[in-house]
Amino acid sequence: MDKDLVVVFSSQNRADIMTAKSLLTSADIEYYVQGEDVQDIIAWGNIGGINPVTGPVKILVNAEDAPDAKEILKGET
Repeated sequence: MDKDLVVVFSSQNRADIMTAKSLLTSADIEYYVQGEDVQDIIAWGNIGGINPVTGPVKILVNAEDAPDAKEILKGET
């Protein structure tokens, strides 16, 4: 993965995150998920709403893949 990463998706909803990851995997777009493990450790992210400590989970992709990823995730955001 390149150093130039772009956030293409952000959510607290586990179902939306799983769907976004699945769509990107199906499209062969490499991605990095930021904050997902922290949500599980602190557990506040599982209660609902925005976690004031960690914020939403973010999915990042290489800048060159960002336009395609955003188009694929258009209905999920």
